[in-house]
Order: sequence, then structure tokens, then C-alpha cells
Amino acid sequence: MTTAQNNVDIIHRNYSSRQVVVTTNLIINPGDLVYWDPSNFTLTPLTAISQVSGQFFGLSTQGNASLIYPDDADTPGVMVLVRGVVWMQSTPGETYTPFQAVTVGADSQTVTKAGVTSPNSVGWVWCDTPTVPRAQSATPVPEMQGGAAQARIPIQLNPQHPVAAAI
Repeated sequence: MTTAQNNVDIIHRNYSSRQVVVTTNLIINPGDLVYWDPSNFTLTPLTAISQVSGQFFGLSTQGNASLIYPDDADTPGVMVLVRGVVWMQSTPGETYTPFQAVTVGADSQTVTKAGVTSPNSVGWVWCDTPTVPRAQSATPVPEMQGGAAQARIPIQLNPQHPVAAAI
């Protein structure tokens, strides 16, 4: 039996079980959306909608460039979050509704709803919960979140690569 006092917080996150290969000609930053490049056998920052379908892997949780000592070699791979909710930069001028599909935007840390289709979706928007309960109305209005410069929105990741999707 449950009561209103039962606080339950379930966070479901899945990471790649091992680091994924990154070649030395690429720089991957923490928070980059990444895809698997099957031609070059490397994880690559996601920068175009055409790279999503069947290849989108997830979100890099670490960078591959040596940031501490300049003479240290870059790391040969990075860990990737393949399932979970992440905060991404929104596209200025866009308004997002709950569970709206989004795809890669202007760079590997930005999302947009423009041009999104099921095969090129990187995830779905989770709008913020209202701070005050709202009453049911005759004309339901969804919670909305506006995009702006430096505004971040929560996204449920939707990996498209077969291995990432299976994790």
C-alpha cells in the first residue's frame, strides 16, 4: 500500500560498459552528442542531422583531449551515456512541449526541433514540472519551455546505433 508520503526517486541511466574509441584527429568534449563513424571506426562529435540515423550513440561523459599536462597523450576513448536524461542547449526562438522529439542543432551540444523525424531524433524533451499545481481545465494547455541563448532543456536520450540502443 502506498501513501502520499512515499518519496520515490528512480534515476535510470545506462553507460557504455567500456570506453569507445576516439582517433587523435578528433576532439570530444564532455557533454557532446556523439555518433559512431563506421568508415573511420571512431566515435565522432555529432554535428549534422545526416549523422543521426543508425549511428547516434549518446552523450560523451568525458573528453579525450589531455587537459592537465600539455605533453600528455590524448586518451584513446571516452565513456558514453546512452540512456538517461541530460540537459542540452536549446535553439533560440524555439518553444518545446513535453515529449517532443528533437535532433542535433547548430553544434554537438545544441538540440533543435527543426527537421526532426523518427530516424534522426536524438531524444525527447522533458519539460520542467510546474512549481504550483494546476487545475484541470476545459482546454488543456501543455507545459512549455522556451529556447533562448544559453537556455538548457532536459532531453531523454534516444540512441540510434544498434549497440547503444541495446544497452
